[in-house]
Amino acid sequence: MKSKVFLAFLSGLIFLVFSEFFFRWENFRNRNIETRACRRQSPQFHHELVPDTVCRSKYPEWDVEFKVNNLGFRGQDLEALKPAGVFRVLVVGDSFIEGESVAEAKIAVYLTGKEMTAETGHKIETVNMGVMSYAPAIYYRIIKDKGLPLNPDLVIVNVDMSDYQNDFAYAKDIDKDGNFQNILFQQQMGRPHVAIPTVN
Repeated sequence: MKSKVFLAFLSGLIFLVFSEFFFRWENFRNRNIETRACRRQSPQFHHELVPDTVCRSKYPEWDVEFKVNNLGFRGQDLEALKPAGVFRVLVVGDSFIEGESVAEAKIAVYLTGKEMTAETGHKIETVNMGVMSYAPAIYYRIIKDKGLPLNPDLVIVNVDMSDYQNDFAYAKDIDKDGNFQNILFQQQMGRPHVAIPTVN
């Protein structure tokens, strides 16, 4: 009788140990993988992508490689000197333009350039200059400091409703010299990169 009780207890214990191991492994295997290693704070742009880095972005809805080019944006490496016969278009924006959740070949900026080239018969080069949580105050700096040296023929700025909220927060984060103090920056994905302003 005692041996049966002991075997039942042992069997239950083994089952619990294996169950714990299984669920921990499943949780690890299905964990979210964030792109924090490809992001950093910046006094000039508040935050930015780290040039020449590769991360993986994995959530329940997607699993993609996140490659940052030599300029600090998603896409292929780019030379400042525009090739002859190329019409260069810069597309500036936030996460909608960055496209963290999709493969590089499916980013809206890339697809737009591909379609424009097919429609016009001319080589249209679209440059993705979108970064999560960017807003008009930063768009200006990006265009001025990183965009204009590329000698673009056209600059498109994508503005959405969250930009105004972000701009409100960024305005509080700029010191007297015009640099971001980064006090509002949170480098944890899944949370807003800026503090949401409270209304009193």
